[in-house]
Amino acid sequence: MSSGKMDWDKVRTTVRAEVEAQVSAALKQQSSEGNTIRWMKDWQLPAIVVGCVAVVLGILLTQSYDRNGKQEHFQGEVGATLTRVKENIQGLQNDVSSIKDEVATLKLQIALSQPIAQFKSHLSELRPSLALVQQQRSKIPPAIMSDLQSKLRTVGTDAPSYWPVVADFVSYRSVSAASWAIKTLPNCRDTKPSATTLNFNTRDTAKLAANMLGYHDCRLAIDSTLDGAWLNPLIFDNKVIFFKRCVVVYNGGSIEIKLDLAKNRVVDAVRQGVHAMTLSVDNALTFDDCIFEVSVEQSPSDQAKQLTAFLLAQNTGTIALPIRKAG
Repeated sequence: MSSGKMDWDKVRTTVRAEVEAQVSAALKQQSSEGNTIRWMKDWQLPAIVVGCVAVVLGILLTQSYDRNGKQEHFQGEVGATLTRVKENIQGLQNDVSSIKDEVATLKLQIALSQPIAQFKSHLSELRPSLALVQQQRSKIPPAIMSDLQSKLRTVGTDAPSYWPVVADFVSYRSVSAASWAIKTLPNCRDTKPSATTLNFNTRDTAKLAANMLGYHDCRLAIDSTLDGAWLNPLIFDNKVIFFKRCVVVYNGGSIEIKLDLAKNRVVDAVRQGVHAMTLSVDNALTFDDCIFEVSVEQSPSDQAKQLTAFLLAQNTGTIALPIRKAG
């Protein structure tokens, strides 16, 4: 800014443009939301625009500037005020996010309170709520998650959007339960596993040994031909394979890993009053603290239905998928 006469028109234009840019960014981020928070957009944010501009211009108009260097002080005041504007808008965005969480949770509770016939006919309406809570890593109360799992297993697979809703639920549940935040990971087939051998003494003099391979912090796709070509030889070689803190992807395609989903033996193990749906099978791939990204179509293949139902039935931190030891 020059040391001459203050160009107030330019100041007003600059301040208004900066404030409106910040508010516009906030509005764009919230533009996809429904009527529940629309009043915040229509009334509160415009009010913030007017208020913020008034505050800034008030500072400008009440300051007396001469030609001896007070412009630097003026610029500092403007910068500090705009910083406060940004902080206020960020606070509003956080408040809106909290409201969205509460609304999504309330919608799930309302759905669960409906009779089974009504729950079934409106099942597809759960998808936006599940997508929202997954995006924000919200924590739905365990009781609601347990009730929703039970109702999805009861409602019948002919319900509208049943399989996509179940896939969304499985994906959200794994994200919610994981001890870590999803991130970019290398392919498991490109990583070196931890390896160990466990020896077991039997009643006679013979010993049994199990070769264990552990893959950590990597990414696996169940319907990837490359991952199938890498993992199946290890399965056939009788390796005991487990995955920890991995992302497991399934996009509804042909399952390339030699799973035996017909052995769908899930049991309800009650420990200290808590129901823990676990897998009872001898040969399995285990996934500990993993995040599942499951996506299926409205009318998926039988394989996709089996896998999605299999994942729905388990609600513990360790998921097991049975495998075939022979081709």
